[in-house]
Amino acid sequence: MISVYSRNGEIHNALKLFEDTRDKRSPVTWNSMISAYIQNELHEEAIKLYVIMCRLLIDRTRSTFSALFHACSCLGSLLHGKSLHGHLIKTPFESNLYVGTSLVDMYARCGSISDAEKSFSCISFPNIAAWTALINGYAHHGLGSEAVVLFEWMLKQGINPNAATFVGILSACSRAGMIVEGMSIFHSMEICCATAPSLEHYACVVDLLGRSGHLIEAEKLITTMPIEADDVVWGALLSACWFWMDTEMAERVAQKIFALDCKSISAYVIISNMYAKLGRWGEKMRLRKILRGLQVKKNPGCSWIEVNNSVHAFAAEDQTHPSSNLVYETLRNLVASIYPSVEFGEVHGLLEYGARTL
Repeated sequence: MISVYSRNGEIHNALKLFEDTRDKRSPVTWNSMISAYIQNELHEEAIKLYVIMCRLLIDRTRSTFSALFHACSCLGSLLHGKSLHGHLIKTPFESNLYVGTSLVDMYARCGSISDAEKSFSCISFPNIAAWTALINGYAHHGLGSEAVVLFEWMLKQGINPNAATFVGILSACSRAGMIVEGMSIFHSMEICCATAPSLEHYACVVDLLGRSGHLIEAEKLITTMPIEADDVVWGALLSACWFWMDTEMAERVAQKIFALDCKSISAYVIISNMYAKLGRWGEKMRLRKILRGLQVKKNPGCSWIEVNNSVHAFAAEDQTHPSSNLVYETLRNLVASIYPSVEFGEVHGLLEYGARTL
């Protein structure tokens, strides 16, 4: 019932039921509540519950560690992850396949690819999920060559890649600009591995071609796909058009996206930004007016940094953090030292640039 409540977003009911049964000291119940917190994106609450679990000497299982490593991944907290790894070493689960895979994923997502590699080497008999976790880690860090070498070694070990593995390796090739290797792997999917490309795979290949400047080939691939392209596939091409400033193709692609989703915020933003860069202000304002009329709002992206065991998140022009004044003052001084001739009123416009650079 705790799992049912959590899947329906009724975390308060799940917690009430857990409080009524926690004295029975069942690891299954505690694991269910930890998973419920994680499923509802309350990752810090999951870690706090684990601390209580340890104090009460509740038995921990492989599910406990697998779930908590996922929570650390979502938080981006390497310190929490390493601390939990220290607890894992004292249990029989360190070489467990499922726990080891979660550990690889956690280290890769939290920025320590070397620890991810070490964790992978500790798995006695890694399955396809473990191999895929490390390949995804290499992709996340832009290590395309390492991902391809690992992929080839996996094939030599007789491990057959699945659809998720191909998404990981294609993403790695895309981020590293390895177009020859990426296209070779893509064309081998059905021939060698009997895996039919899905929309996700096509989106990766479009991104691969687009990043490399092969926009015409990317568009041709979309139009000849055996399945109808969705807005994600077209969106990958639109992003490439924005990067290479191909306005003619971008307008054509944007119409495809609007036909699939008339409220596509990203498409409106990309096209209007292209118009602004070209000085076509009238068309930019027309699109911005349409966007305001749709009454939709894009969730802002954010960056985060871990300091003294706490994760601090920052969005553009964020004023909510208690240290925001100090952060902005430091940025002002930094930008002023780089651009001494810039007027104070113009510094604010450079702060976003400075933050991205840092």
